[in-house]
Amino acid sequence: MPANDDFRRKLAAFVQRAKDNQEKVIREVAEDLLQSIQMRSPVDTGRFLGNWFVQESISQQTTEETDPTGQQMLARGKAGIAEFKPGGVLYIVNFLPYAQRLEYGWSSKSPQGMVRVTIAEFDQYLTKHVGELKQ
Repeated sequence: MPANDDFRRKLAAFVQRAKDNQEKVIREVAEDLLQSIQMRSPVDTGRFLGNWFVQESISQQTTEETDPTGQQMLARGKAGIAEFKPGGVLYIVNFLPYAQRLEYGWSSKSPQGMVRVTIAEFDQYLTKHVGELKQ
């Protein structure tokens, strides 16, 4: 039954490649979403930008630290994305009291919001990263 063993090996390799591709696309899309939110977030002191968190369960986490460039937030977020396992839910959240007001036009720096615009682009990010997979 060597042909049967060869088929099983090929099938197992195909299944593993599909799982790996799924994880890769999920992580890349999540990073794109996070970077889009970073780029659209209005910055004064950097406190709002620094309070974006990537979480697998919602906890109302905030920080007093400022992050005017968003680099600390991106590093922290990418670390959270790297730990994420498919099958769960990944949240990108900001629990500062004025976050909702900023999302709905309170800031002239980002009158269209950050999250709503980014969510509208989700399909573009997904299509891009799925298209980059090797056939």
